[in-house]
Amino acid sequence: MDYRTDKTVIEFCTVNPLNRKYFYSQLELPASDGAIYDALQKARAVERDKEMDISVINSPYLPEFADTLLDGINIWELNMLAEKLEELYRDDYSSLEKLNALFLYRKEQGFYEDGVSLSELLNMTCGLENVDCYNGIENTESLGEMLIDQRMTDGIVEVTDQNAYYLDKKQIAQTRMSRQKGIFYEGNYYETADFKMPNVYKPDEQPKKDYSDLKSAFRLLMMFGNSEEKWVDFPTEKREFENCKCIGYETAIPQIKSAYFYETENFTKLNAVAKAFMAMSESQRLAFKAVLQAEKISDLDEIIETAKNISDYEIEPYAYAEPDFFQSYIMHFLDSRFDTAWLYDTLSDTADQMLLKKLHAKFSDYGVVSGKNQSLYCPVPLDEPDESNEIDCEEVNKMNLGGC
Repeated sequence: MDYRTDKTVIEFCTVNPLNRKYFYSQLELPASDGAIYDALQKARAVERDKEMDISVINSPYLPEFADTLLDGINIWELNMLAEKLEELYRDDYSSLEKLNALFLYRKEQGFYEDGVSLSELLNMTCGLENVDCYNGIENTESLGEMLIDQRMTDGIVEVTDQNAYYLDKKQIAQTRMSRQKGIFYEGNYYETADFKMPNVYKPDEQPKKDYSDLKSAFRLLMMFGNSEEKWVDFPTEKREFENCKCIGYETAIPQIKSAYFYETENFTKLNAVAKAFMAMSESQRLAFKAVLQAEKISDLDEIIETAKNISDYEIEPYAYAEPDFFQSYIMHFLDSRFDTAWLYDTLSDTADQMLLKKLHAKFSDYGVVSGKNQSLYCPVPLDEPDESNEIDCEEVNKMNLGGC
């Protein structure tokens, strides 16, 4: 996935139960509930979040954070931190620089060898007025010179006009840095000794959010009349959408084109999609998105039709790539006692693609999805033309050939 370099980006990772390989998905923060849910689906982490690892792979506003072990991972806290960092970048850049210097100092002092607490990081974004910044002081030489010139050497050395020229600037600077917990960062010098960790953010008092429990398919920021703005969750019981327009949206179904959300005449159809989506099982939701992506369905009427007929499709969500499905397909017909490790190094380079073609199945970010009214697990002959592989699964079951 390509991501914006100006965004905090996290990566979800889960183990594929089929073959112990890994599922990955990336998410730009801050993100809406719908976007988080979609990323969890792509990582096959919905209802499996306790088995999921999260890492920060890009952190433009707090660069050292991307290389730091996390002590306890909470998506809600990560999202809040990303939002706070963007807010500091936009509205209080000097405080963001202080935060970076403070974080780097604490990291270099070994504070985070066992991991950094997200709640601590959130609290560190407050109280930064107690971190002092000296602009343009970028090394011990310039720091020592400033301390001597400004007579800021109390407790280190007494400075007079007679001895100022002969004093060891670097030694004075190092002593000051040790006492004031100082650090150089981006061409400036910062002192962190007066920083006291605030207790503004208290994790025990925060709501526990389950992103696997989706509350709406999408949310539209609606403007009613000329002034009132309100978020409306879809599906909604609202029947009339007159005198309102959409000025923003959040969605759990990224396959729906953004233009549809801004056209008032589409609201009724969008509501129908949302209602159908929320009524689906998790497996059906994966299949729905897989069909939209694999078949490149973008027309809103076709999307509604696909949602209505989603039970006509099958999906294998744990097939991350074509070879994974090939293994799953073979395992479906094998004796349960068979050691599947034999499969991993014996697949041909083209067999997996041939199988998908014969089954009329396609690969997507959400798994392998069948064609409409097709099965993923019907036995298909290898040497027959594709046109003649329409197999009646019910007949196969009667013949005890494994079925679908």
